[in-house]
Amino acid sequence: VDGQKDGLENYEIQNLKIIFNHTSHSDGYGGAFINRVKTNNTIHQNLNFRGIDVYVNHYDVEPADLTNPGQYGNAYAATLCSRVNSGMTYNVSNVHCYNGNLNGVCKMGGLLGGSWGTLTVENCSVEDYWIENREVNCINKYSKQVTKTFFNQNFTVTCDAEFYTEGECGGLIGFVASNSTISYSAVRNTKMKCYGQEDQIVPLGGNVGNALGDMRI
Repeated sequence: VDGQKDGLENYEIQNLKIIFNHTSHSDGYGGAFINRVKTNNTIHQNLNFRGIDVYVNHYDVEPADLTNPGQYGNAYAATLCSRVNSGMTYNVSNVHCYNGNLNGVCKMGGLLGGSWGTLTVENCSVEDYWIENREVNCINKYSKQVTKTFFNQNFTVTCDAEFYTEGECGGLIGFVASNSTISYSAVRNTKMKCYGQEDQIVPLGGNVGNALGDMRI
C-alpha cells in the first residue's frame, strides 16, 4: 500500500476501529491496519491515521502449557502494522498517527508492533495516543491470583488464563529483533499504562519505553 497521491498529497485514514480476536498461532497474533508484513521489500509511505482504536484479544487456552506460557498471551497491537516477519525488508516513511488508542498485551507500538525483519523508519510520528496492555502477569505455577500495585494500593487480580507478557510496549515501536534504522521520528503527548519485565511474576520479559519498548539484536 503506497499512500502517495499524485506525489503531492497524503491519504488520511480516520476513525477506524479494529477488534482482533486472536484464536490460533497462524493468524499473526496481532491487530492493526495491516496484520503483518510477509512480502519482501514492502513500502508504506505518505499516510496519516487519525482516531484509530485497536483492541486485540489474547489467545486464551485452558489449561495453558506452563512450559511455554508466552504463546498463550501474545496479542500484538499497532496502528500501521502489528508484525514484520523475519527476513522481510520493510520501509516506512512519512506516516503519522494521531489521537489513537491501543489495547493488547505485548509487542505494542503507536506505529508498529513487533519487527523481526530489516526495518527502516523515517519521518514518522505518534501523537496523542493511549497505549495499554491488560490481563498480564498471570502466569503463576501455584495460583491464578496475583497482586499488583497501582498508585500505592494493592489489587488482587484473578486471571482467566495462565500466561505472561513480555512487555515490549513503545510509543513508536514495541519490539525490534533485527537490523533497524529509525530517524527523524517522534512521539508526542502519548500516555502508556503497560506492565513490563519488572512487574512480572516470571521475569522473562522485556521493557516499556516512551519510544521503543524492547530491542534484542
